[in-house]
Amino acid sequence: MLRRNPKNRKADQGSQLTRIIQCPSCQAKFGINPDLFMHLETPRFHCSRCDHVFEMQSPTAEPEPHEPRQAREAVNSGEPVDNQPEPLIGSTSALLSLSEKESQFKEPKETPREKHAASSDSVEQSHKESQMEFPFAADSTTVTSTEIPRPTEHLYRDKDAELEETVDLSEGTEENHLDAERIRAAIPPQIKSGWNGAAVLGVPLVSLLVLLALLAVMLRSNPAMANAFTRRVFPAMPEPAPAGMHIKDLSLKNINLKDGSNLPVVSGTLVNGSKNSVSSIKLEAILYDSNGDRLSSTIFRLEQSLPKKQLAEGSARIIKKLQTTVRQKKLVLSRGEKKDFRFALTSKDLKDAAYYSLRVYSVIKDKS
Repeated sequence: MLRRNPKNRKADQGSQLTRIIQCPSCQAKFGINPDLFMHLETPRFHCSRCDHVFEMQSPTAEPEPHEPRQAREAVNSGEPVDNQPEPLIGSTSALLSLSEKESQFKEPKETPREKHAASSDSVEQSHKESQMEFPFAADSTTVTSTEIPRPTEHLYRDKDAELEETVDLSEGTEENHLDAERIRAAIPPQIKSGWNGAAVLGVPLVSLLVLLALLAVMLRSNPAMANAFTRRVFPAMPEPAPAGMHIKDLSLKNINLKDGSNLPVVSGTLVNGSKNSVSSIKLEAILYDSNGDRLSSTIFRLEQSLPKKQLAEGSARIIKKLQTTVRQKKLVLSRGEKKDFRFALTSKDLKDAAYYSLRVYSVIKDKS
């Protein structure tokens, strides 16, 4: 029973006529859509069985009438059909015999293909796509195709799925593009010119520097204004001793300690004769050599003054530790008040020292 090649279904859907062409060399028959070579003056064909190239000998041959759909379905379902002779083109004529057993398709075998000069490559390609197998009584042959694989339904379904996925991706890409446009439209405009940005940032800075320069010139020319400005801006800033604050009864004595060592101790009384109460009072003891050059200086806080009892019973190490520890949180010397102090000199330059001095180093005016 005759079955049509599944490859030929696509050709049947595109055209209602099929022309049968027979190879003059191996007598193989081929069904080709005439629309593919009607525009050619001398069409040439390539036999995929014997690789023979031949021309159409009778271009006036009648095309094969396309069998109705019901007839094709009858052939595929195994029902008997009318065996009508088909017009042939070639050197040898042959009749189709439908009484033979049902033919079976064989897997394509790859055969080496030689390059032949043809008038049209598209005719050769379409010729191979529309081949059919015809059984012969003398010698049954099978026409093979080596370039186009057999189509199956799942391949078509895969192609349709890929097409739908491609469409979805393109739509998503378009939506992403629109979202990006909206985001860029929502961003406020930036400063495009670098010089404009530098001017915007530089003008306030330059103006501030000019004002500071003018203020420095004014404060330098007027000390009273400078002091007032300093006290206003830095109210807790240390400053030199105010007028009226002085030291009286200053003396220096060597005291024998309990461990047998001797330490020079400077003592005196600090008098606050100024108009303000002061706190955080610092005194500076300075040592000089015999030429009057400065050797070293030591700064003491008034809160670190040593009692007489600790000087008599302590050692040099203990006395040095006591003078570096503040025992009172805050000592305020009110206006007209006096305060006795006593400090031990522990500098390493004592052996080279010939003179000494003591002065008020700094105070902080108290507002309470």
